[in-house]
Amino acid sequence: MKKVFLIDDDVFVTNLYKNMLRGEGIEGVCINSGEEAIQRLSIEKPDLVVLDLHMPGINGVEVLRHIRGNKTLKDLYVIVLSSGYVKSLVEEVGDFKVQKFCAKLQCKPKQILTAIKDAIAELSAREVDGAGLDAAVQYLGDVPMADLHRYLTLMRTDARPEARRVCLVHIYKIMYEIFQSALAVDETFPRGKLSRALKVMLNDLFEHPDPVTEMTMNTLTQGLSKLNALCIEATEELESATALRDLLNDLK
Repeated sequence: MKKVFLIDDDVFVTNLYKNMLRGEGIEGVCINSGEEAIQRLSIEKPDLVVLDLHMPGINGVEVLRHIRGNKTLKDLYVIVLSSGYVKSLVEEVGDFKVQKFCAKLQCKPKQILTAIKDAIAELSAREVDGAGLDAAVQYLGDVPMADLHRYLTLMRTDARPEARRVCLVHIYKIMYEIFQSALAVDETFPRGKLSRALKVMLNDLFEHPDPVTEMTMNTLTQGLSKLNALCIEATEELESATALRDLLNDLK
């Protein structure tokens, strides 16, 4: 299970994100001061840090300075949260590497959660480089089918290989159960053949994310849509057969 340090002096905020992360299979650790953050970081390295800048005492900039100045922590993935009006702190952050910056007033909790999940997917992709998507999705919580369109769109619009790999991890996770159930029935059925082809295609794109042509994206999108339709059709056939069997049993 991935671990995220949630560093913010607002206890309500850290508890909110901790509970949201728990639902995604991610462990959130609430840390409510800069002093506590530095102490915890000295004994434990998380996978990711979500850091508020505006805190009393040791603020987020000082915590970030500590992270980047420590040889063990210097490459830690950091998402900075802050209110836009703290201009001096925001400007200071520019001196340090921050993977993502989220303004509290503009970002809803679900958007922050999405940013954390995307970061986890990116980290997972790095860890399993060469091992394929089956290894990468083991680190990821459930991803709703409703997110499929968003990740397909991001693959078209974000040319960075690392961003495409994040999208591929999410797409594969969304389709994973469908792939497995289709292949378990019979690989010679249309949905079994299509599942196998799409799995190969997604893994190939994961290993070679740049470049991805428009034709490739169209093929992937149409293939996923066709597979979903075949699975719905198969489910309806199964439900009809079950209903008929139950009816015949009632007539006996």
